[in-house]
Amino acid sequence: MRYNTALLTRLYRLKVIIVALTSLIIGVALLALSKYINGRPDWDWLSFWPIGEIGGTLTAAGLFGIAWDFIDARDKEAREDERIRRLLKESAPDFRDAVIAGFAIDPGDLKRVATPELLDSIATNVMSLRLGDEQFAGEIYSGLLAQAIRTPERWYDVDVNVRLSSKSLPIRQPFSM
Repeated sequence: MRYNTALLTRLYRLKVIIVALTSLIIGVALLALSKYINGRPDWDWLSFWPIGEIGGTLTAAGLFGIAWDFIDARDKEAREDERIRRLLKESAPDFRDAVIAGFAIDPGDLKRVATPELLDSIATNVMSLRLGDEQFAGEIYSGLLAQAIRTPERWYDVDVNVRLSSKSLPIRQPFSM
């Protein structure tokens, strides 16, 4: 599943603003309630609760939350980008090994994603690793391409006859003094 990062960012900011505004509204309402019940005997049972302090705290938290979201947004994005880069850098060898193992197990997967040029490069690199000589591997693979892959025609059902003579050749003796 692919996510639209711009949409996710906007959704996150909307959630932060909703929470901050809710905190701000509840805080202001509690401050107003605190002023209203101050000195009223029928609401005296609420004077036990620190409604004014809770309201002030919620109001400050709401205002601070909105301000902090707008001030820290750019820095937060930079921190997230750096974190993702670090995670990818640390995980890259594991990803690479998994991809190579997947291609080595099933040639069909490699065929689906690789171009002929990439296949040639992979084959040359493999031969270079086995032979220990990059130039020699390149020469061998280009010769193999010329003979097997790029030939204009292929022969099928070909009979080859070889006649060996029954006449034996003389054996040469080493020269001695």
